[in-house]
Amino acid sequence: LPLLEKTFGAIPLSKLAESLREPDWQASSAVMSDYFKRISAKDLEIGPWAEGHIAAQVKGQLRSVEMRVPVPAFPMAPAETRLTVTWHVVVEESKVVLESSSMSLDVPYGTCFNVVACDTFTSDDQGNLRLRRTLGLDWVKSCWMKSMVEANAPTEVRRMGEVLASVVEDWWAAQVKEAPADDIIQAGTEDSTVSL
Repeated sequence: LPLLEKTFGAIPLSKLAESLREPDWQASSAVMSDYFKRISAKDLEIGPWAEGHIAAQVKGQLRSVEMRVPVPAFPMAPAETRLTVTWHVVVEESKVVLESSSMSLDVPYGTCFNVVACDTFTSDDQGNLRLRRTLGLDWVKSCWMKSMVEANAPTEVRRMGEVLASVVEDWWAAQVKEAPADDIIQAGTEDSTVSL
C-alpha cells in the first residue's frame, strides 16, 4: 500500500524529469535544491551521476549524496545524523521514478538498515501530475530494534514525502513565475509523455 498519494495541478511530467536529471542538484532551478533546503541538510556532498560498468547495468541514473540532517525527537537519538543516500532516477514514457536508499550513520542501529523510499510520478488524463510514495526497509544486519523501526519508519517516510510534494508544488510555481508566458503555455499543452 502507498504511504502517500498526491495529485498536483498541471505540472508537465517532462519538466519534472528534466529537473531531476539536472547534473547540478544545487542549481537554483533544480527541484532537489529546494528539497535539500527544506529538510535543513548541511554539509552536502552531491556526487556526479554514476558512469561506467555498474551504472550501465542499472536502468536510469544513480548518484550518491552525503549530508547531515536533523533527527526527529526519539529516545537515544542525536539531534542530527550523517546520512548517506543513493538516489536513483528512472524516466520512462509515462512515469518518472525517484528512489532513495538512505542510511543514518549516527542514529542507534541506523547502520543496520536502509530506508528505501520510492516516489512514482505520473500524469492523469487531465494532465495533472500524480505522486505515489511507497516504503521498503532493507535490513543489512540483524537488530533487536527491528520491530520498533518497522513501526515508526512509515510515519517519518510519509512526512518526508509530504515535504517532497510541497517542494514540487513550490518549484513548479517558481518555474511558472520566471518563465515567459509562451513557454508555460507550450509546457501546459505538451503531451504527458517524457522524451527518453
